Amino acid sequence: MAPAAQNRMVFGESPFAGWPERLNPKILTSWKNMDPLSEALFDTKRVGKIMPRTKIEFNAKKVDKIQGLDELSPLLFPGNRKHQKIFIAIFIELKYADRGFLPYLKPLCEEYEFSPRMLETVRSKMKRMGLIDHVSRFSRSHGHKDGWVLSTRFSHSMTRLAELARGFKDKKDPLQEHKDHDLFRYL
Repeated sequence: MAPAAQNRMVFGESPFAGWPERLNPKILTSWKNMDPLSEALFDTKRVGKIMPRTKIEFNAKKVDKIQGLDELSPLLFPGNRKHQKIFIAIFIELKYADRGFLPYLKPLCEEYEFSPRMLETVRSKMKRMGLIDHVSRFSRSHGHKDGWVLSTRFSHSMTRLAELARGFKDKKDPLQEHKDHDLFRYL
C-alpha cells in the first residue's frame, strides 16, 4: 500500500484512529469525566480555556500553626508538592531581589529545575490570589520596567474577610434579622 493511502481515513472509522492513546481526545475526555479529582484541579466552565483553580485549604487549626513558608505552601497549593516548591522559589526570589523586583521569572526554571509550564501555572495562581503583581513598563515606581513584585492584595483581602466575619456576628437590628432569615429562602 502506498504511504498516501495509509493516511487516508476509511468511511466509518474514527478520526482519531491513528492517534496514540495518550493524545486521543475521546480517551482524555472520558478520563476527565471519570476522575473525581479532575474537577478540583481544573476550571472547565470557560469553553476552550482550562484554568487551574485557586483552591486553598483554609483550616483554622493549620493556620494557627504556620511558622514559615514551608507550612504556608501546603495551604495555598494543597496536594501538589511541585507547585509548593515553585511557590517558595518565586516568593524567596522576589523577597530578596533588588528593590523586590524581578524583570523575568523564566530564569527560575533553570535555577530550580522545573518546567516553564509549571512556573506559569503557579505564577498565574499567585497573581489571581493577590500574592504577586505584574508591574507595567508604564509604572514610574520601578523605572518604567516590566516585571514582578510581591503584592499586598492577599493580606488586604484576608483582613477584609476577617472584618466581614466579625461584622456578620453582630446583631444590629430586627430588620437585619429578618433579612438574614430571608437569605435562607433565596439560596
